[in-house]
Amino acid sequence: MDKTVFDVPKMDCPSEENLIRAKLDGISSIMNLEFDLPNRKLIVFHNGQIEQIEESLIELSLGAEKLSTGPTEPVSYTHLRAHETASFIAYAVFCLKRGGGGGGGGGGGGG
Repeated sequence: MDKTVFDVPKMDCPSEENLIRAKLDGISSIMNLEFDLPNRKLIVFHNGQIEQIEESLIELSLGAEKLSTGPTEPVSYTHLRAHETASFIAYAVFCLKRGGGGGGGGGGGGG
């Protein structure tokens, strides 16, 4: 299995994470995606070539750039998901505290 790290400068909230997940969904060589939203990094654990993954990320116009790629030791899927969940929760709280990451309606009417 290989590990490729991407810098994604325009990925700063869960909405961009969901966009990336949707774009990469169905690429069978991807074993896991790990998002580091505060540092705007995406780590892709994959088998085989990275070209299709890289091209798909570039198509999103989020400024994705491959930083490194190389073999990695096998890690359990459960371990990867636990780390990803903890990072997601921490960053979601950060987004909420700074007022981002929301969506939906406006602030309500005045009087």
